[in-house]
Amino acid sequence: MKRAPAHFNQTGWTEAKVNVLSSSKLEARADRTDYYDCNGLHETWIAHSQDHFTLVDPNSMIADSSIEQSHNGQLISNYRTTSILCKMAKQ
Repeated sequence: MKRAPAHFNQTGWTEAKVNVLSSSKLEARADRTDYYDCNGLHETWIAHSQDHFTLVDPNSMIADSSIEQSHNGQLISNYRTTSILCKMAKQ
């Protein structure tokens, strides 16, 4: 298994830590924590997710994620999502 860095961009969220553990050429797992600061230091959201990515074809993959979301240090919710991620042609 190979470890590699990964970077995720989400408007307003600051990426704090991402660890990727690849299991094969077709699958990867990521563990990440992101922070969202609203109203300066008076309000902070934290999202911790464990993601499983599966390559479907050279231009798309499926991401299954389990997320824990906290607000000002208090757990607010746990949820799961499934997304289809596709490459877009350069304009």
